[in-house]
Amino acid sequence: MYEKNSFNECFRFFAKTQETLVDYAKFIGVSICIHVAGTQ
Repeated sequence: MYEKNSFNECFRFFAKTQETLVDYAKFIGVSICIHVAGTQ
C-alpha cells in the first residue's frame, strides 16, 4: 500500500533529474509514479 509520502518521494526523484531529462521524459516518470501508487 503506497502512502502519499511515497508518491512525493518518487515525484521529487524525477523532478531532481530535470537537468538531464526532457519534459516528456519527466512526464512519463510522473505518470509511472501515479500508476504505481494507484495500482498497489
